[in-house]
Amino acid sequence: MIFFLFAFLVIKVTSAQTVTFENFNGYFDSNAVNYFKGTPGVPGDYIYHEIFASFALRNDTSAFGDYWSGWAISRLKDSISIAYDTNDCAAFPAVLSSTYATAYQSIDSYYNRIRFDMPIMLDGVSITNSTIAYRSMQNGDFVAKKFGGVSGNDSDYFRIIFKGWENGILKPDSVLFYLADFRDPNNANDYIVKYWEYVNLQTLGVVDSIYYYLESSDNGPFGMNTPAYFCIDNLVDNPESVKDISLSSNISIFPNPFSEELTFCNKSEEIVEISVMDFEGRNLIEMNLIKNQQHKLQTSSWSQGMYFIKVKSQKGEYFKKIVK
Repeated sequence: MIFFLFAFLVIKVTSAQTVTFENFNGYFDSNAVNYFKGTPGVPGDYIYHEIFASFALRNDTSAFGDYWSGWAISRLKDSISIAYDTNDCAAFPAVLSSTYATAYQSIDSYYNRIRFDMPIMLDGVSITNSTIAYRSMQNGDFVAKKFGGVSGNDSDYFRIIFKGWENGILKPDSVLFYLADFRDPNNANDYIVKYWEYVNLQTLGVVDSIYYYLESSDNGPFGMNTPAYFCIDNLVDNPESVKDISLSSNISIFPNPFSEELTFCNKSEEIVEISVMDFEGRNLIEMNLIKNQQHKLQTSSWSQGMYFIKVKSQKGEYFKKIVK
């Protein structure tokens, strides 16, 4: 089952915008909690959408309880708890704004991505450690080691690598950020991030999604021992980097939301190229519309969810999000 939680929708970006996660505060209040990582006892996928970005959360259930991965929404802060006696959605420092997102790395990379309504260049995002990851690295726990080891000289690290995708192609550049770094020979320079740090993502270029993966110096037979959590807030785009030539007044795409059928109408005086992409960025349909042409697509077999339409002509291109 897939649940969609939309804050609001913006199709055309003309100035810098920031995903703050603040628009989900009402959802917390209605459930009398300060975090959301899925409905207890209800397995399924949840999709958060705010302004230009979408985040996926997976909640699974078993005899041992619920298990989540992907992106949770939280307004918890906890710099007091020692280890696993805190909520796994809590950020270590005081929150940058009242609400933020906590990532828990999934074995399925689908949930480790952030997807955008249109190709954009990002400016950056604020990042910090979760309380559980911070205390684990600071003190060690029943699985993970204390960073630096007994002597304090171990060259430990915990880092995030961000990569970008565009049109289903993995881009070559990456952004690396250390959540903890004990590699310097001078132990006085060792650190575990305990404040919000702004990470510049512009070097990823124009992307329609980004994904992350975590790496640690502390690994065991089943993978990374360091708890695979971190927190983000204030994801900022850089719209001046993206060509924004509107064709929307001459191209009609309806209805939205759609069900059995989707209609495209070209009222311009030129040929336009139409591409339909699914939530993963895979091309489903590519076609050309000549001037004053109307075309109907049968969509009854399409899965429910979000789709992205790319409309391109000699004058430029624009993007539109539609929902089934």
